[in-house]
Amino acid sequence: MKVNYQERIDLTADELKIILFEQRILPNKQKIQALYWLKTGASQSLTDVAERLGVHRITVHRWLKQYSAGGLSELL
Repeated sequence: MKVNYQERIDLTADELKIILFEQRILPNKQKIQALYWLKTGASQSLTDVAERLGVHRITVHRWLKQYSAGGLSELL
């Protein structure tokens, strides 16, 4: 079953890009980068995002779960 991550992320790609450039802490930058890639379609799967960021796919899944639960403030 294919998951449409673009619909799950309520921020626009432009908003994510701005937030990405504002981040100074690497883990926060990675989290926003993951959202950006999924939103823009640059990555189609959590595994692809994880490989590109050098983290485990479960880590990316946890980030998305945090985002879904409480938005950007919960994620960061």
